[in-house]
This record gives sequence, C-alpha cells and structure tokens, in this order.
Amino acid sequence: RSKNIKFVRIFANQSDFQFNQLILIPSTPYMKRKFTLLASLMACLCAWADIPLKLVNNSGGQFADNEIYVAIIGKVGEGTDVYYDIAATANQEQCVTKNLTTAVNTIRKEGHDWLFADIFTKLSDIKNQTIYLGDTFACRMLISFKSPMFLHVHDAGGYAGHDFGNPSDPNNGLRWENIEFTYQPKTQNRKTSEIWINTTRVDAFQYPMGLELYATGDVDGSTPYTKRGEFVDYNTVINKWKSQLGNTIYGNCLDTNMTWDNLGGIIKQPSKVTTVKESNIFDAYINKVWDYYRTNEANIRMGVLGRWTGRVDGDVFTLTCQEGSYFPVGTVAKIYEKPTTEDAIEGAGAFASGNEQDKAVQAMFCAAFNRGMMRCTTDVQDWNPDGPTAPFSGGSEYPCNEYVKFFHQTDITTSGGHSYAFAYDDTFEQSATCYSVNPERVTVTIGGFKGIETGGDKEDPKDPEIPASPRPDKEAANVKSIFSD
Repeated sequence: RSKNIKFVRIFANQSDFQFNQLILIPSTPYMKRKFTLLASLMACLCAWADIPLKLVNNSGGQFADNEIYVAIIGKVGEGTDVYYDIAATANQEQCVTKNLTTAVNTIRKEGHDWLFADIFTKLSDIKNQTIYLGDTFACRMLISFKSPMFLHVHDAGGYAGHDFGNPSDPNNGLRWENIEFTYQPKTQNRKTSEIWINTTRVDAFQYPMGLELYATGDVDGSTPYTKRGEFVDYNTVINKWKSQLGNTIYGNCLDTNMTWDNLGGIIKQPSKVTTVKESNIFDAYINKVWDYYRTNEANIRMGVLGRWTGRVDGDVFTLTCQEGSYFPVGTVAKIYEKPTTEDAIEGAGAFASGNEQDKAVQAMFCAAFNRGMMRCTTDVQDWNPDGPTAPFSGGSEYPCNEYVKFFHQTDITTSGGHSYAFAYDDTFEQSATCYSVNPERVTVTIGGFKGIETGGDKEDPKDPEIPASPRPDKEAANVKSIFSD
C-alpha cells in the first residue's frame, strides 16, 4: 500500500522443493539490503544441482599449477556440443557452458594450417581449484602438461583431438590425461541425480591419476564413496613396466618421444602401437578357440547376460541364450567372422558389429580374450573375473593382453586393481568407473594417490572433513536461516 513497495513474484522449482512466493521489495536502503541477502540465498538454492569437482596437484613438484591445463568438452540437451567456461564455473560456483563452435579456433601453432581451440585454463587460474559439474553428458576432462592441447573444432560439429596414429599430429610429444563423465542432476522427471565418472587407460598411461567420488549414503543404489586410479608415482609405473615387459613385444608400447617436458615416456595401449597389433599375439589363441568349437559346444556364463551355448559354423560363432533375464531365453547372437588380434585389443571389427545382442555377446568375448579367460572345454565356463577362473592366469596356452594385466595389478592400481585398460573393461564391472546416485562432490588427484591420505581402499571410509561455516557478520535479527540435509 506504499508507493515505495514493488511486488515481484519469484518462482523456483526443483524436485525436492518448490517456491511460489510473493515478495515485497521495498525501495528503502535498509530493506534493500535484507532483500539482497534473501536473493543470494535463493540463488544458492536454485544452483543446488551442480556438484564441485576439486583438482589436487600431487605431482611432487614435477609440474607446477601454472604448468597444468584443464578443459572440459561434452554435450547438453539433444546432443549439442559444448565446453565448460572453467573460469566462470569456478568463480560463480555453478556450471557454465558455451557452445563448442569454430569461433573458439583462435590459437595458431607453427607448422600447422588449422587454428586450435582456446578453451584450456591453467590450474593456477581456477578459483579454489574447483570446477562445478552440471547437466552434461559424454564429457571429457582433458588435463595437459606444459601446454594446452591443440584441439580443432570442425565446421560440421565435433572436434579433432590427439590421434596417436598421425605422425604429424600437433599434440605429439605433449603429455595429457583424461577423465570421462556424465552427470544427470535431479529434475522433475528424474527422482535422483546420477553420475558416471572414470579415469582411463584405454588410450595410454601418461601420468598417474586419482579419482574419488563422494555421495549421499542413505539412498537406495547409492555408494557413499568410490576410489579409482594409481597409488604409486610416475617413476614407479615406468620402472615396473620396463622390468616386467621391457623385453617383450609390449616393450614397444613405451613411447619416449615426449618433447614438451623432461619427465620421460608414456605407455600406449597396444591398440595404438602398430608393431604390437601386427605381431598377431592373439591369432593362435583365437584360431584354437574357433577350431575347437567347430566340433564342440560352448557353454558359457556371461554374468548379467546369463548362460549361452553355441558353435562355430564356417567362421560364424552362433550362440543362444539358455538362462537369464537380460535378453529373453532363446535369443540368438552372433560373431559374424573370426576376429583378428587387432579386433581383440581394439574391441573393434568382429567384436563391434551387428545388433544389440550381437554386440553385447561380442563384448564379453573380447573381454575374455584380453583377460585370457576363454577356455576350450565343453564344461560350463564362467567368465566372471571374481569367479573360479582367475583372469590373466592362462599362461602361453591362453595368453592375455599384458597391458591390461599390468594396470590391473593391485600394487599399482587402487580398489582391487579396477582400471579401464581396454574398451570392454566395464564387463563384470572391472573398470575404473565410479557410479552413484545423489553425488555430493568429486576429487581428481593429478599425480595419483602417492603420499596422500584418502578415504582408503574400502568403499565406506570415515566421514570426509567438512569445513566449518564462516562466522556470521550480520545482526541475528536481520537474518533468516534455512537448514536442510
């Protein structure tokens, strides 16, 4: 009823709470200050869905914060390519993305015709070394050392990253690492928030990495704490590789042509190394299996896919589901041609063709070869690595992918050796993926966990330390507090 009062209706809508509040906004300075405080509180409540990701530099002095560069590329909505404005994300403490278009191609590198994307931020320039993850999917957090990576955004969409097979790639000699994630916050249509996030060795080991995911522990499907990555330093990994595999064909995976720093080499996945792919290390194994099942019936337990039986006719391996609920009993799946060594180590070709059920069974076969678990027997065989047949134990008769075995070693990799070392390492949940509903925060440790006290290898550590609230500097009579869990 005063000419100094305006009426504004504020709406905020989240799945756990709703506001539809008529607020009186007086024009007097004192009341404006009170309204500003309320507006700040409302902004905090509306940004609740974004979760903090803390970056920790545990390189032991090998790389300073201003020598570590970070970028995030992903998708939103129906698949629009975006990148995180990392400085804005950190400063505003909420996710800020921008469309990934050719407009970001502004960096020139001598000797190259393309311009490259200016989307990397130094770790030293990220406020509190904390980024906020929002509603994005198929994301890659790229972490490079001594220089930003040289990524080129295409006119038709998408971007060109590092290609290990291209001898003129502008990123050759530049060390980088990768964290992959998808985060889906609560909405009116989603009852819980969910995150999938992992370290990866599918391309290479370039530097130790650590990952910790904290989540609300009192919700069905929620794991309160998961941890993945290496707990030894860079030199330990490289020295172990040399001593264990340096005198084998896998020794060719060590690439010492890293020109941007003086640290040493990287270990490429065998699928990235021509001499290893052409060595046909799995050919005899594959031939033995295919020949055996031309005249004998396979009987295989494939975990969530159930139990399948089948034979090889020509070079086509046809299998039928006998037990299980993932696919209906009687479902037929095929491997349409005899795979090659390259198919096995890349999870490609014969192990990536056909329909949904074909590819699901092919993934299981690919994993069984990489882990050396495929056996020539008519007895029921179980491909669960936690089952009766230990992975990587087949010797020369049933050889495994030694790169995969190396990074699943429990004296290198935390949490029982969970690592994403080949394309289908997620079969039987052996990969580095951390998943939870209602995630609260993430920590990415550059340099791995060497010398760092964490929640431990168990999945339910002590409660994380939470910093104390700041001491109030307002008169209590002028403050309204909202508490929630």
